[in-house]
Amino acid sequence: MKYKQREDMLIGAVWAIGMAIGLLAIAKTPGYSTHLMSYLLGNLLLVSRDQVVMMVGLNLLMLLLLVLLHRPLMATLADEKFARLRGVKTNLLYLGFLVIIALATVILVHSVGLILVMALLTLPAATGLLLTSTLGRLMLIATLLSGLSIFGGLAVAYETDSPTGAVIVLLAATIYLVILIVKSRYRKRI
Repeated sequence: MKYKQREDMLIGAVWAIGMAIGLLAIAKTPGYSTHLMSYLLGNLLLVSRDQVVMMVGLNLLMLLLLVLLHRPLMATLADEKFARLRGVKTNLLYLGFLVIIALATVILVHSVGLILVMALLTLPAATGLLLTSTLGRLMLIATLLSGLSIFGGLAVAYETDSPTGAVIVLLAATIYLVILIVKSRYRKRI
């Protein structure tokens, strides 16, 4: 592979893509189990008002913490030893960061399905890494790509009467592959 991507990110992305393709095929087969499918794929169209309120609240909490802890978080992610020398409580910050990610994952798995959560944690970030090496820009690009994948996937799923989670995952994967190919061709010209 010409572009170095983190192995853990690629493993998660490939797993989510493979599961989405398989479960999309199962969903189109008569007689599949919708209960099992809801935990794996989820259905954004069936998310309850309480789940939306919980997700919005969690998003607001994460944004608030990101704004309040932006400098120490960036310092810790860039160079943990240096941040520690500057007085940043890196262990506490790292633990808090993991707790928030775990909480978001648990809430989202019940709402939108395991595959969509895995895909949206990996594919937009992997795509962003193809476009930038700056952490702030990466976060912005990944957020925008997540939104594009979600809203575009919802539109395609509605038009094709397909499971929303699988379509969103495949759209996010398509965006990643298109950018990877374009970047590969651009590099060959230079």
